[in-house]
Amino acid sequence: MQKGIKMTIKLLGIFLLFNITVFARTYIFVDLSKGMTQNEFQEIKTLSAINKINTLYKNKEKVYLYALFQHRPYRARPFIYFQDTINEEKYTKAKNIHENFFKKIEKYTKIPPQKYLDANIIFLVDRSKKMHNDLEEVKQILRDFVARKTPRAKISIVTFDGTDFMPNKKRSHILMDSVRNKRALLYAIDSIKPSLYNCYLGSGLEKAKMLFQTKSKRPNFVVLFSNAQKIDDYPYAKKVVQSFKNSSREIKVVPLSDANLSLLQEFSTSGLLEDKNNISTTDDEIILQLHKFLQKKKLTRNDKLIIYSTMENQDYLSNFSRTKNIDNPNFYTKIKQQNEKNGITFHFHGAKVYVRIVGETKNVNIDQLHTFWRLFFKDAKANLLYFSGQPLTKEKLE
Repeated sequence: MQKGIKMTIKLLGIFLLFNITVFARTYIFVDLSKGMTQNEFQEIKTLSAINKINTLYKNKEKVYLYALFQHRPYRARPFIYFQDTINEEKYTKAKNIHENFFKKIEKYTKIPPQKYLDANIIFLVDRSKKMHNDLEEVKQILRDFVARKTPRAKISIVTFDGTDFMPNKKRSHILMDSVRNKRALLYAIDSIKPSLYNCYLGSGLEKAKMLFQTKSKRPNFVVLFSNAQKIDDYPYAKKVVQSFKNSSREIKVVPLSDANLSLLQEFSTSGLLEDKNNISTTDDEIILQLHKFLQKKKLTRNDKLIIYSTMENQDYLSNFSRTKNIDNPNFYTKIKQQNEKNGITFHFHGAKVYVRIVGETKNVNIDQLHTFWRLFFKDAKANLLYFSGQPLTKEKLE
């Protein structure tokens, strides 16, 4: 009996030791959605540089590099450091992974992050009678987007309007279905004209749902343009948008002129896009980015998460640059309630977090940012050890 207990204790000790040494992971999360300076790029490269001797990451730790590009997330395969030194074969393999990662992201320090866009996007355009003064602006935004898309990106265009007497399927029209050809897309955009009918969004959403590229690895979402103050098929549209949310399909909403913002917010899965001339194919909300990043991660207190980002949330209801006092605890409580309502929760399980603020922070004071994120990480059971706009070095991580 005693031998059995001793053996159990011994096995438990081995397991705990194994957990500490083998399963410790470092995630370096690079948010490139707002671009990055050359100096910041070099800093990350130096921070994660691979050395045969005296490496930063020891004890068989796995190191993951992630970058959130403007067109799609990219994850490097983990490279593993073995104690103080690694053999030539493993060193070469790890070095190649590291170099390939930085080759892939280096161009984003040289070109504007919005210059090229690669995604499967469904543009859902309200052409009801109230859109008469806004439709030309929408068409120009679509033309600019088509000009910046990559050859592989597919674009669909759906318009909607309608009357009470129309069958539901005739209240919306598919102008383009997963088209790559720019000339065809521009021709379709030019053909969009305002109607004399009302705003029947539900039919448009239903057709947009049919066009989703379910097997594609590229970002796949709907961008809705509307200035609606009233949605004539509101109950049906709400039912359809709920099916989007249930299947994790994304809708971005661009409000125009005097739109009812709180109404349109109900039909977005990721907030309203106030900068209609700068449509992103990734999420501008760092909170949503972290939520998606952590969904498949089971962090432990042995893990590190290093974040390079502006940390300035862009969601309509929690846009840091439009909020004067983001360091107010009441503001954090509002954001937390909003997240919970949308099924967004966080648990870092005691993981160590290091935040390096990158980019310009003209609109938000770093001290206010720090106060908000300190509340956020504490509430999410994370151990926030660094939050600064100053360069992050290996010494600060050890």
